[in-house]
Amino acid sequence: MSSLLLQLHLTRENEPEVPVFVITRKLWDWAVAIFLRMRVADARAGVGEL
Repeated sequence: MSSLLLQLHLTRENEPEVPVFVITRKLWDWAVAIFLRMRVADARAGVGEL
């Protein structure tokens, strides 16, 4: 049942996005951005120590 609902959701066209998926995508993008900033900060700290 859930796989059928997921398939119907992924194959739909010209319909507005579901708010839960929009919020989830924004949270994911936010988390990835923070993670990448932490990696860059760690890399810069490592260069300064040499």
